Amino acid sequence: MNERTRMEIKVGALVLVSVAAILGFVAVLGNFSFGPRQEFFVDFDHSGGLKKGAPVLLAGVNIGQVESITLHRNELGVPESIGRPRVRVSASVPSDQFAAIPSDVFASISARSVLGEKHLELTPGNGAVPPLKAGTVLQGRPPAGIEKAGDDAVSLIRRLERFMDENEGKLSGAIVQVNDLATGLNAFLKLNGPKLDEAVENLRLASAGLAREAGPGGRVSSLMITADRVVKRIDAATAGTEKSVPELIADVSRLSARADHLLAGMDRLVTEMTGPTVGAVRNLNDISETISQGKGTIGKLVLDQTLYDDVSAFVKEIKAKPWKLLWKK
Repeated sequence: MNERTRMEIKVGALVLVSVAAILGFVAVLGNFSFGPRQEFFVDFDHSGGLKKGAPVLLAGVNIGQVESITLHRNELGVPESIGRPRVRVSASVPSDQFAAIPSDVFASISARSVLGEKHLELTPGNGAVPPLKAGTVLQGRPPAGIEKAGDDAVSLIRRLERFMDENEGKLSGAIVQVNDLATGLNAFLKLNGPKLDEAVENLRLASAGLAREAGPGGRVSSLMITADRVVKRIDAATAGTEKSVPELIADVSRLSARADHLLAGMDRLVTEMTGPTVGAVRNLNDISETISQGKGTIGKLVLDQTLYDDVSAFVKEIKAKPWKLLWKK
C-alpha cells in the first residue's frame, strides 16, 4: 500500500468520524430518538405561527417534535363528518417518554420570547390520571397570538390618536384649567399653610382629648356610669308604684278641674274690672287732651309762656323777700 492510499484512507476515516459527530450532535440537540415513537393530535382554530419540526415541551422539557400541520374538515375515523376548517397538529414522542404525558394534559402554542421559535406546550393537569393514549385528539387552547396582540396594540394607538385629534381643543382647555387649579391651590397652600397646620394640630388634639375622655376613667365614661346609676335609682324608687298609678291619674284630674275653676273665676274678675278700667283710661285720655289743647288752669299754665314767666318771677321774688306775703303796702 503506497503513501497515497494510506492518505486517502485517513481522510475518509476523518470524514466519517466528522459526519458521525455531526449526526450525534444534531440528534442530541434535536432530541432525536431512533426507537419507536407514538403520535397524538391537537386541533387548533389557528396555527399561531407553529412550524413543522417545532419542539414539543411537557412542563418545559423537550420530549418530541411536531410532525405535520394540516387543515382538515373531517374528524378522524369519520370521513363523512363535515365541520368548519381547523388546524390539526400531529406530534410524535418516543415511546419511553409518551407514558409521562397524563390524559388531562392541555396543549397550547407558545414561544419562549417575542421573537422566539414557536413550540407546542403541553401542561399537565392537577389530578392523578392515567397516561395519554396514542392517537388521542386533544382540543388545543387558543394560541397566545403575539401578532394579534400587536395588531390590537396598533389599533388602540390609532384610536387614541383619533380621539386626541377630535378632542384637541377640549383637552387643551382641560389642561389649562388643571394648571390654573394647581396654581391657585399652590397659592392657597402657601398663604394658609400655617393656618392649615394649626387646624390639623387642633383636630389631632381634639381627637386625642375625645379618645381620652371616652376611655376608661374619662368624663364620658363617668357620665355614662352616673346615668346608669340614676336610671337604676329611678327604677328602684318607682318599683311597686304600678298599683297607685290610677289613683295618681284621678288626683291629677281633680287638680286639673280645680285649676280650670280657678281660671274661670279669674276670667270673670278680669271681665268685671275691664269696664271701670276702660272708663278711667278714657278720663285720663280726655284730661291729657284738654291739657295739650291749653284748656283749663293746668293747660294754660303749661302752654301760656307769659303766665309761666309771671309765676316764675313771683316765686323768685317771694324766695328773695318772703315778708311781702305778710306785709302789704
